[in-house]
Amino acid sequence: MILLQRFALGFIATFGFSHFFKAPKNIIFKNSCVGGLGLVVFSTLQFVMQSPLVNTLVASLVVSLFGEFLARKLHIPATTVIYPSITPLVPGAGMYYTMYNLVNKDFMSFIATGTETFMIASGLALGIITSSVITKIIIAPRP
Repeated sequence: MILLQRFALGFIATFGFSHFFKAPKNIIFKNSCVGGLGLVVFSTLQFVMQSPLVNTLVASLVVSLFGEFLARKLHIPATTVIYPSITPLVPGAGMYYTMYNLVNKDFMSFIATGTETFMIASGLALGIITSSVITKIIIAPRP
């Protein structure tokens, strides 16, 4: 039941961000499904392992690979699918609490939340880069 809720939350968030990023209307539903799937993968991995870096890396890799696949199939730029779909994984609360702790001069909490937020953001970036490299290697023209 919780995974269905996570899918719905990811779907709704991606739907909103697809509109915000002005994605073409014919791919908004597909973007939303990919975003929901990414949040389900992230939530499932949270039950299995406690590493926010690995959880985010795998979830963003799944979202980015689906985004690259949809981009090739629909003949659109990959960023049109990946950016809105990856948005539910962005650590917004972590960034907020990092700055909150800095402003309140709670430097130990600032370092702890900042480190975790940086790890999550790094996982997002590594997942996107890895999927891009994988698709470039697979689709690269053969000599």
